[in-house]
Amino acid sequence: MSRSFDGVDDNIDMGDVLDFTAPPISLAIWCYALGTGEAGFGRFFEKYSGTTGYRFLIETSTTITFWNDTGENTSSALFSLNTWQHVCVTYDGSNVRFYINGSPAGVIAQLGGLTEHTSALQIGNRPAGDRTFDGLLAEAAI
Repeated sequence: MSRSFDGVDDNIDMGDVLDFTAPPISLAIWCYALGTGEAGFGRFFEKYSGTTGYRFLIETSTTITFWNDTGENTSSALFSLNTWQHVCVTYDGSNVRFYINGSPAGVIAQLGGLTEHTSALQIGNRPAGDRTFDGLLAEAAI
């Protein structure tokens, strides 16, 4: 079953859960994006505050992006709109790896960790409520 996000104000607030303090971490979700979301940065997941935590999103360029404590990482392959796709990112402490429909979509070397904090894990938006996903999300996995 999927959940619809209108690109305006929807989200799923999971509370203060899944505080990862060290890699590895994997984030995956099925999505049907109608656009790139509010302000062109629609969130799949976010548990990020200031400069710490993690977030996984689609950007205006239709790439997928993962942020962690050491910065932004963007896929080399493009994400398609108006079709169901499975997107995944993994981070092992040395490399960020992207997958779209099971195919590799970029590898970026990156060292660093994850910092625990008390912000709520959001699906389909961020805690500030201004980066809503526009489309359908299903089978979220962390």
